[in-house]
Amino acid sequence: MTADQFQPLTVRIKEACRMTGIGRSKLYELIADGEIEIVKVGAITLVLVSGLQAFLERNRGGDRATSTDRSGCAADPRSGGSIEPFGA
Repeated sequence: MTADQFQPLTVRIKEACRMTGIGRSKLYELIADGEIEIVKVGAITLVLVSGLQAFLERNRGGDRATSTDRSGCAADPRSGGSIEPFGA
């Protein structure tokens, strides 16, 4: 296997956010909810790349309450399904 073919097993939080486009706070929320698997090594939090891929596959197609509608807004399940623009 060459260096170009190397795929990391885990990434740090910052890289997981960059890879997925998920914000840091939301990523920590998903981790706390058990949606994305992590490994702790001392104080370092490593996110399993396979866990990120599995999460994205599970949530494809917009079937979940946090999916976006065509206006670019996301339904917040904590607010009973009300719509808020991203970044609000």
